[in-house]
Amino acid sequence: MPIGAEILMGWLWATTFAALVSGLEPPNVQKALEDLVWRHRQQRPSDDDWQTTKEYVDAIKHGADVMKEASSMRELAAVHFQGHTEAEVQPNKTLAESYWSKAAKEGDLWSAWHATLSYIRDGNMDEAVPYLDIVSNSSLMPLKFMALHFKYRLGIGEVKDPKMAGNFLKASADLGNSNAQLLLAHSYMGFKQGNMEGVEPPGGPNKAAALTYYKAAAANGRLVPKLNAGLLIAQGADFSVTDRDLQCAIAYKELAEVIYAAYPPAHLLFAHARRAFVLGDVEGSRLRFALLSDAGFILGHLNAAWLWDQDSIPQVPFWDRYRFHPMSKEAFLYYRRAAVSGHTPSMTELSLRLRRHAESMKLVSKELHSQQGSYETLMQSSYRWTALAAELGEARAIFDQAYMLQFGLGIKKNKVLAQKLYNQLAKGDTHSWPARIAALSWLGLNSARDYFLGLREAVAPLLDSLRGSFAAAARSSLENTGFSQQEHSANKQPLRNACVFAKGAEGFLL
Repeated sequence: MPIGAEILMGWLWATTFAALVSGLEPPNVQKALEDLVWRHRQQRPSDDDWQTTKEYVDAIKHGADVMKEASSMRELAAVHFQGHTEAEVQPNKTLAESYWSKAAKEGDLWSAWHATLSYIRDGNMDEAVPYLDIVSNSSLMPLKFMALHFKYRLGIGEVKDPKMAGNFLKASADLGNSNAQLLLAHSYMGFKQGNMEGVEPPGGPNKAAALTYYKAAAANGRLVPKLNAGLLIAQGADFSVTDRDLQCAIAYKELAEVIYAAYPPAHLLFAHARRAFVLGDVEGSRLRFALLSDAGFILGHLNAAWLWDQDSIPQVPFWDRYRFHPMSKEAFLYYRRAAVSGHTPSMTELSLRLRRHAESMKLVSKELHSQQGSYETLMQSSYRWTALAAELGEARAIFDQAYMLQFGLGIKKNKVLAQKLYNQLAKGDTHSWPARIAALSWLGLNSARDYFLGLREAVAPLLDSLRGSFAAAARSSLENTGFSQQEHSANKQPLRNACVFAKGAEGFLL
């Protein structure tokens, strides 16, 4: 994605300031802008290149040392802790801890947490106490409970209590802390060494509970719990999956994802693909992502699909893009690969493309219809993918399924089930605000429709009465003007046409 305006201007200001201080000629700002725009002129599948540049380190160093910004201090501490190749910064834990300490004193909670972990890792409990207190007194509950866990596990400011340590660890895990989820899962497996020493999980060792928290940590992007979850599923620890073949299939999928994510040549090929795109070699980037896709990598599927779609954009007129873009056949195939692998957003995207293709078929010849399948077949396939994604919890798919049920798209109309799905989204059973808002909008429109239909029925007698009064007045007017019956009959049709109410209402006769 294009570089943020704030970061861009901060970098330009920092480099200009450095040049002025050193007595050099300030850089050509316009040329710098043009160079950066050229580098970032197109949207890329992902973009974290900025943090790998020397300019990034210069910018956060200025923010930390000159502007005294706590967030810049925290970022600079991370640079010193890990090192930075482009800026030639060697790892220096002492310097990192000093910046974390400064930022913590400025009120940065994450810096206090990082300082705590660094000191505890080295066994410097006395140094960790003030920063641990900052975190344990904060309102950020996942970190607060984790800090209290450390206090009871290590006896920092509290008497050691394995049960209390386990309770607070579980509280942090339940609020989404992936580190707590992993440690709690290990504890439920009965491990007592390392970070699990001095922890007694609520209820004692429990392999089913361990699997639950391994899955939660894996969903947060951790590879170790994904590996452990795959092994436990293969051993039959997941009681919700009783079929042996299905157990093996799920375990294989989990283990394959670990291999894909941890395989060094795959990381290298992915880096080559991104670099090729940055340098403008779209074909080279697409070929590399296609190779990753052939090997089964989900990011290979998604990025290859994205690149094929970008290639099809110039071929579609601007005013037709909503209806026909993106419709790249190659992208469709890659999204189908991702959907088959279990990627629910790709299932929804695949369903959308099938619906768009079905709608576009109404405009093509019958010969093309016979080649590409019927409208009904495509809509039914679209509904099946939507229903599968909805069953797996995809919020957008739940809304789409409700919509298709409401209007009978690819499935027989079922307004009762559609209403139930809308209510499910509106009640907040999912974490997708766009889907919830859309559901509330449809529920509101349906309520408004029912209201106006009821209003029409309520005022119908009044309209009938007014219609009769108006007809009598019209007859009286005609008689007073002296029209003969013959003249009246001759003018009857035009008057009748002029006095017909809106569609669906009776016209009164003269």
